[in-house]
Amino acid sequence: MATTGIIYHNSDSMFRRYVKQIGHIMLFPGNFYQSVPLKKSISAPLGFLCLTCVIYSIMASFIAPGSIIGLFIIRLANAILIPVITSLILFLSLLVLGKKQTFTTVFSITAYTTATLLFSWIPGIILLTTCWQFVLIYTGLRNALKIKRIFAFISVFTVITTLLGLASLLNPEIL
Repeated sequence: MATTGIIYHNSDSMFRRYVKQIGHIMLFPGNFYQSVPLKKSISAPLGFLCLTCVIYSIMASFIAPGSIIGLFIIRLANAILIPVITSLILFLSLLVLGKKQTFTTVFSITAYTTATLLFSWIPGIILLTTCWQFVLIYTGLRNALKIKRIFAFISVFTVITTLLGLASLLNPEIL
């Protein structure tokens, strides 16, 4: 049964609230994006992004061979920069489509999709979590910003193609 918002209790610890948010984002993204106040402040989404990226980087660094500290730093930088780049592409895409939004709002949608990182360190699951992350972005655009399906699809498609293009420029063998 889906809920219409995240229910917090005063006795909930910060960790418990974080876990509830993860569950809500992953299982009920439409309800999550309708209930979370995206336009108020960037601090909550930024905190969510940073905590999620740190947890992901720790977990992913332990399963790969090499220097754990070196891998941690590289993975953390990547995990933080990709959502920022994605937000910028998404923001510009929405501007071109005439769907003006603040960067804070667009970044908030993207920051919460990093919940997928908590599962993407598991070997063999990265494609699934990446696809789910783009579904979450689409859902955020539809439910939080009330953007029509076609504009949300075009925006997400623009992000995917731009990120693939950037990746192929940096490493032509990637595609």
